[in-house]
Amino acid sequence: FDETTCDRIAWHGDMSFAPHLWQLLKLRKVKARLEFLEPIHVTPAMSREEIADLSRKAIVNAYFPQG
Repeated sequence: FDETTCDRIAWHGDMSFAPHLWQLLKLRKVKARLEFLEPIHVTPAMSREEIADLSRKAIVNAYFPQG
């Protein structure tokens, strides 16, 4: 799994959606693994940015554990 493969599958950053989707649809197959992480506890007072930051940190820690 390298950066080129990731960019062909994941839509992120400042990518334009339509060209990305077209490249994704041209792939013959995509192998995926679904992994459920621990629930993220949020409150009504939390902003979208705070929730997104908690989500991102959980994903990064799942794939790149510290220590």
